[in-house]
Amino acid sequence: MNRQFDFLMPSVNFFGPGVIEKIGDRAKMLGMHKVLVVTQDNLAAIDNGPVKQTLASLEKAGVDYAVFTGVEPNPKIRNIKAGKKMYEDEGCDSIITVGGGSAHDCGKGIGIILTNGDDITKLAGIETLKNPLPPLMAVNTTAGTGSELTRHAVITNEKDHLKFVVVSWRNIPLVSFNDPMLMLDVPQSVTAATGCDAFVQAIEPYVSVDHNPITDSQCKEAIQLIQTALPEAVANGHNIEARTKMVEAEMLAGMAFNNANLGYVHAMAHQLGGQYDAPHGVCCALLLTTR
Repeated sequence: MNRQFDFLMPSVNFFGPGVIEKIGDRAKMLGMHKVLVVTQDNLAAIDNGPVKQTLASLEKAGVDYAVFTGVEPNPKIRNIKAGKKMYEDEGCDSIITVGGGSAHDCGKGIGIILTNGDDITKLAGIETLKNPLPPLMAVNTTAGTGSELTRHAVITNEKDHLKFVVVSWRNIPLVSFNDPMLMLDVPQSVTAATGCDAFVQAIEPYVSVDHNPITDSQCKEAIQLIQTALPEAVANGHNIEARTKMVEAEMLAGMAFNNANLGYVHAMAHQLGGQYDAPHGVCCALLLTTR
């Protein structure tokens, strides 16, 4: 076991029903004057959905914003370039991502090319970033990827259908928000797929050579929570207790793999996702059940 280790996570993590109301005050506290809200068009269209609630909180705090809805599943290089253009055209100074892993990774990608060069493919790898990203907060809407907590930005190169990862402590959002009330209407298929992703992300760090006592305890707790909460959340999405437990589990798994790393299932899942543009959670579930 690794007895000398560091432990990375956002400086502040809001958890529990109703924490989305704190977004505006926290943005104001961080000196965000005009935020680029990065999300998907289907989320932005939901009445009183996660995006609308985020914007309402910003408005209440007097924080200006522009909304970028160009995030695709398995975010592409073209998405982050389009987001960068809107950021600059609108005179933004900060980023808030609203959604699951695709939104968070896209927002990180936008921040990366804003401050570290336009060709993100040259930045693939570990700790390649020389400059900090613009201030970044992440509002999570699925109990799966853990991207709202992590140093990983997973981007798809649409030209060669390959996924690559930019891994840097500079990618970690300053603040994360995990409000289970935002997840009550997530479809069964998405709940199951993202839950399987979280389950794999709880297993792989536990058997990683980089594991440590903190990540071990997080993995074990996450595995136990998912075993009971995921079937209940899939069966009844409005089961607040099950949704809350799944959020807790995905946060624990995200913190664990952010520090102990992942393994072969994710390495293969990324390539399936890049080649076929398949949902990441589905790829993880497929590989998890394949012998």
